[in-house]
Amino acid sequence: MRTLQTTLAGFSHILSKQYLKNNNNEEGARLIIDQDLQERSDLPCDTGSKRSALEIAFPLLDFSVLAEDWYIKDGPHAANDSAVAARAKRFRERLRDTVQAIHGSEDLANMPKKVVVVTHGVFMKYLCEDMTIDLPKAGWRTFAIADGVDGKAILNPIE
Repeated sequence: MRTLQTTLAGFSHILSKQYLKNNNNEEGARLIIDQDLQERSDLPCDTGSKRSALEIAFPLLDFSVLAEDWYIKDGPHAANDSAVAARAKRFRERLRDTVQAIHGSEDLANMPKKVVVVTHGVFMKYLCEDMTIDLPKAGWRTFAIADGVDGKAILNPIE
């Protein structure tokens, strides 16, 4: 729930009003829920909530992409390095494809930078493929999505 709370509080000024009560931003940003962005560990503080609990807590959000037990850390969502790295790779590829679909172009280098991803600190290391990154709580970093070797989606830091 922390990530959703952060998203709604931190980006209420740009989100579409459909996600928030009393928001006048008619044509704001879309909010996409993605289970691959969950934190790496299986500690209670890093484990999500049942879909039904999220739907009660955030009735204006669409959780239809989540199974009821989406938060269970096994299989492709296990709390081990290889599963987390695979999740991060899947998300980078979906992010690249989503950005291209939104902007109607395959030229990633010339697309506007208008995507915000809210996730967790340890998972961020896998997402940007940089195990040295150490963002503070509620910290942020800017990246450009690009095609790397063999068409692999990568995140390049922007200083």
